[in-house]
Amino acid sequence: MTEMDLKGVVACPACGKEFVFAYSDAKGHASMACVRCTRISMVDYERLEATLISPKRRTNQR
Repeated sequence: MTEMDLKGVVACPACGKEFVFAYSDAKGHASMACVRCTRISMVDYERLEATLISPKRRTNQR
């Protein structure tokens, strides 16, 4: 496994804990739960920012 270039680290907007490592080829968005406060955030890998969001329930889309 090769070492990848780290673009930056994103902190939780609620508690400040750094919880996402973004690498140089990371693009897009992902929703993640903070390991410390368990709040849900939407992480933007290009701007290296996180925004609190309300949790969404999974629904069967047929």
